[in-house]
Amino acid sequence: MCWNPDALFDNETSDQTLLCLKLYDEMRQVAAQGGTVTCAELGARVGLPQDSLEGRAEFCRMVDAINLHLHLCGQPMLSAVVLARDNGRPSWRFFEQARRLGLYREGTDHQAFFQEELNKVYKCWSNAQGG
Repeated sequence: MCWNPDALFDNETSDQTLLCLKLYDEMRQVAAQGGTVTCAELGARVGLPQDSLEGRAEFCRMVDAINLHLHLCGQPMLSAVVLARDNGRPSWRFFEQARRLGLYREGTDHQAFFQEELNKVYKCWSNAQGG
């Protein structure tokens, strides 16, 4: 396992690193239980309320950093467990980041890609070696 939250935020405060680690841990727990969580629920759990643009931006930045770091470690996009409250699906950011990481190609079936990534996440974090 190559998870190192300090590597995520060069020249950032330790508070941000701790917040990012809390976010990672909450997503990991949801994945280990085979569940999903909304952005609002997850944000509230870690102290990043989603009721402001600033809070949503910080939340998204941290989720993207976690996904990138895990991708570089050969692990799936943990944010597959995070769904939008209004439609129960991953946000457009999930697919956009997957495209940037080379995991998702234009024309690919959104639902099939999402379900495959979610299954990988569940498999990865359902055992002690995954997180």
